[in-house]
Amino acid sequence: MNRIDPAIVDARNQLNARAMAAEAELLAILTPWIGRKIRKTSGHGGWVAKLEPILHTFMTSNGHPSDRVWLTCQHNWLALDCQSMLQLQPHGVSYSKAQLSIGKIDDTGVLLELFQPTELRTDYTAQEIDDARAEAYRLESQARDLRHKIREFER
Repeated sequence: MNRIDPAIVDARNQLNARAMAAEAELLAILTPWIGRKIRKTSGHGGWVAKLEPILHTFMTSNGHPSDRVWLTCQHNWLALDCQSMLQLQPHGVSYSKAQLSIGKIDDTGVLLELFQPTELRTDYTAQEIDDARAEAYRLESQARDLRHKIREFER
């Protein structure tokens, strides 16, 4: 079984830390907007004019040059997406993404609530991930063997 590159684990830990920091900043930005309209519901939608430049500054000022941070709204749910790119040696790229649920709006674009901050782990180890993968593979193999034993009795 392939072992995970410790650089990928470190990158995930760093991404999770940056995502939680960005979430805290975004919650501070949006808290005064609870009960107020933040999304346009006509035309192509988007953020209301007073909030747009604040969110633009937030999204462009967070992270490293290889990171992307953006706030999305789908089906009345607000989500913070944080993506990071890790250049692997000698070649290749690995992308990691953290998506955190931020809050809810109503059908008219009014911010109804903000959720409690998300707790993401920032202390994963390569050994822990390798051990979890091995255990998952062992359990999946055991389940396949058990399904094989009972397949003649299943419909």
